Amino acid sequence: MNTKPKRVLFISGLPFDIGGIEISAMSIYRGIDKEKLLIDIAVRKPQKGCFHDEIEGYGGRIFNIFESTRHKGNKKWNILMDLYSIYSYYKIMKTYGPFNAIHIVHPIFDGFAIIAAKLAKIPTRIVHSHNTGFDDKYQPNMIKLLTQKHWKL
Repeated sequence: MNTKPKRVLFISGLPFDIGGIEISAMSIYRGIDKEKLLIDIAVRKPQKGCFHDEIEGYGGRIFNIFESTRHKGNKKWNILMDLYSIYSYYKIMKTYGPFNAIHIVHPIFDGFAIIAAKLAKIPTRIVHSHNTGFDDKYQPNMIKLLTQKHWKL
């Protein structure tokens, strides 16, 4: 029986490099049956992280949400990038899916990716962060308020 593995899109926002989230995720990735489940990673920076080759070796894919832009994600974040990220996440989900789930671990990108996942009809949408108090340091802008506070997705 030749069934394709299920796929999860993991959204961290940064290159998949040495950090707490990445090390934890790779520990899980190394232990799963790759014939049943593959994890793809969406990032917003073009730099190649230290785990990229390992992920691709397992059959996972790395997507830069700003790949088709001139700046590739190396630009100060602004409202246009907010809006473009929704489109870019959606395009990745529709082009490279189907994804059975998305898992978002970065508090700044959760609302944008959730909107895109809802539009792409991804059935399981997981959002969590261990970064407590992060949002307390910044005044929320209109896009943040719309994506995190008012969307019941």
